[in-house]
Amino acid sequence: MENLKIQAISIFKKYPENINIDLLRRHLKIGLVKANKLMDLLEKEGFVSEYDKNGKRELIIK
Repeated sequence: MENLKIQAISIFKKYPENINIDLLRRHLKIGLVKANKLMDLLEKEGFVSEYDKNGKRELIIK
């Protein structure tokens, strides 16, 4: 999962306006459950924010 975290952060740095599960699924070629777990882990560890009032997330570390 550590490798996926690194890849996910790299993807989010390329597409900071589009941080979502679908982006992870497309680029990492993983399923919905794994993408959800990865996003939850990234949020828990402080790499991405929670959803804001508009349903968007942002990358916390640059």
